[in-house]
Amino acid sequence: MRDYMGVDDKFMQHLGPLVLQELKSDLPQTHLMLDGFDYVIAGHMLRAYSNMSEIVVATEARESKHRDTELVKATRDLVLDRLDENLTAQEIGHIRDVSPFRLMRLFKNEMGISLHQFVLQNRVAYVRYQLKHSDTPLVDLAYDAGFSSQSHMNASYTKIMGISPGRHRKQLRN
Repeated sequence: MRDYMGVDDKFMQHLGPLVLQELKSDLPQTHLMLDGFDYVIAGHMLRAYSNMSEIVVATEARESKHRDTELVKATRDLVLDRLDENLTAQEIGHIRDVSPFRLMRLFKNEMGISLHQFVLQNRVAYVRYQLKHSDTPLVDLAYDAGFSSQSHMNASYTKIMGISPGRHRKQLRN
């Protein structure tokens, strides 16, 4: 019992050798005696380890949380790798084999922001970097970052950064 459940069970340690001895005896009454033995062991196990179900549930919850965390990390990496694409939650869910609603809920719980906000913030961060380090026209930056248009980029950038991309480029260069 100690190896399997991490418990030192004196009852089972005492009972085990007795059962083995009876099984080796080859006497006809042995089978009669052992017929109800499984009920004795089951009763003991239920009484002694009734809290084991709580341990199993807690272990399953930890494993589920780990899988959810890994799913969110994989989703985050996928989004960052394909930032210039207009991936929908439906498409990401299909790639990750999870419903888009569950994916969005897990992402929000794990990251603290919605999947959509995460995409926008990272697109804006890309644009900000490019504004500082390149002379790429704003319209090209918009499409490179995955925005549907320059006006969409301008609106998102201004909302997140508090300044328009054109003005910010001028400030960053001075």
